Amino acid sequence: MYHSFTGNFIEKSPTHLAVECQGVGYLLSISLHTYTQLKEQEKGTVLAHMIVREDEIALFGFAEPQERELFKLLITVSGVGPNTARLALSFLSPYELCKAIMNNDLPTIKKIKGIGDKTAQKVLIDLKDKVNKLDFGAVLSEHKNENYTKIKEETLLVLITLQVSRSLAEKAIDKVLSIHGDSISVEDAVKLSLRAI
Repeated sequence: MYHSFTGNFIEKSPTHLAVECQGVGYLLSISLHTYTQLKEQEKGTVLAHMIVREDEIALFGFAEPQERELFKLLITVSGVGPNTARLALSFLSPYELCKAIMNNDLPTIKKIKGIGDKTAQKVLIDLKDKVNKLDFGAVLSEHKNENYTKIKEETLLVLITLQVSRSLAEKAIDKVLSIHGDSISVEDAVKLSLRAI
């Protein structure tokens, strides 16, 4: 059983990653999410999960431990194979998939290629409690940070377009976001920032 591979990324695509470790190249199937995380890196560590079948040994790679845990949970569901699990993690980020499962969001799960109505229901029934027990704090925190940065950048762009100086705009936006958090819309963030200036 392989835990991880550390080495040079000698080949990358949205579906596969080749890692060279001490002269040996390992080809891992990856999700679009992992590709996005690693596409700018020339080397690093990739977490792994090995699937052994009668006619094939396949390696799957992950940029984050939470994504690997979700993959391992998905393949325990009847009707969800490793390739379908990888597609699920390409269609939805780990955060989005966790959220869909915890919210019993059947329509979102059904949109995943290879998952029909019955299998989607099994995913929700089989995994809701298991997902709740896992530590996805890092995934949720990462999503929050990304959302915060996105709102701040878009609000800043609007304020600069409105001839507000960058330093004044940044101070006002920070003040607004410290009160309202990252759930505020860009439109409201702009309005409140203008009032705060």
